[in-house]
Amino acid sequence: MLSKYLKTILNGGVPETPSDPLAEGLAAYEAGDHAQAMEKLLIALEADPYQVDALGTLARIHLERGENAEALAHLQTAIQFDAYNPQLYYSLGEASFGLNDLFAAERHYARSTELNPDFTDAFIRQGMVLSELGRREDAIKAFERAIFLDRAAVVARYHLAQVCLQLEDYRRALTQLHMVKELHPTYAPVYLLQGDIQQRLGDARQAVVEYEKAVELGAGDADVFWQLGELHLGLQNRDKALKAFQQVVDIDPGHFPAQMQLARMHEEAKRLLQAQQAYEALVASEEYGELAREGLARISAVLAEIAASMSGGADEAAGA
Repeated sequence: MLSKYLKTILNGGVPETPSDPLAEGLAAYEAGDHAQAMEKLLIALEADPYQVDALGTLARIHLERGENAEALAHLQTAIQFDAYNPQLYYSLGEASFGLNDLFAAERHYARSTELNPDFTDAFIRQGMVLSELGRREDAIKAFERAIFLDRAAVVARYHLAQVCLQLEDYRRALTQLHMVKELHPTYAPVYLLQGDIQQRLGDARQAVVEYEKAVELGAGDADVFWQLGELHLGLQNRDKALKAFQQVVDIDPGHFPAQMQLARMHEEAKRLLQAQQAYEALVASEEYGELAREGLARISAVLAEIAASMSGGADEAAGA
């Protein structure tokens, strides 16, 4: 091997800087080059298997890739050497949540907030898990703490509104959603949730306004259009209802309730070919198959009558 003196000579008189895989890996991660980051961080761990920064960063990379089990393994090693690191516990919560271990996730988020009482994101995530576990009052406390720490915590306010909806505290839910709209007027989920609340309050017209705003903001999935179709149907806006149900089927051809609505509405409006097409899409459905076959039989009978009347008219004309 070359001596340090010879290496310096060959390097133009500049002493060779020793490589630092840990620093290089962390820099690569910050730059968004995760492949390079993983390569360098793994090299750093070969030299020192207890590098907490390397383990934690590798875990974050795995979390971003959805590789929760791999992230958990790195974090369980890291926590042995840095047992008072709130970020590590937060990441443990994320990995556990990704593995659907809600009890472990809540425990880790709670430890994270215990170590850092100002950790807004950890309070939000803890609240979300508590809500899923059915501990709604505890979830409210977590979201309230997050909002106390950050008045502009849109996600905390939104999820607080969700819990209030579950508790049928509609006034508080709407108050939180109003705040979200002021802070982030293009946040589509808030309009969906407001639509749900207005439906529960029996205000179908306002529910339509909210859902249509959500669609305008890009949140128009099959469920939203189904809700719109049902609402328009109840409001006797049949053309709008038909359009909404058609959008449901365009997004999800297997949405049989929407197909049935289309079939019935087309049949009622004497649009027989469109009705026939919709019924045919339902024949294989266990729930709607029999109704579809009955609908097809009715349409076939009507079409046969039309054909017969046209044939009779042609015969009369020929006889004359």
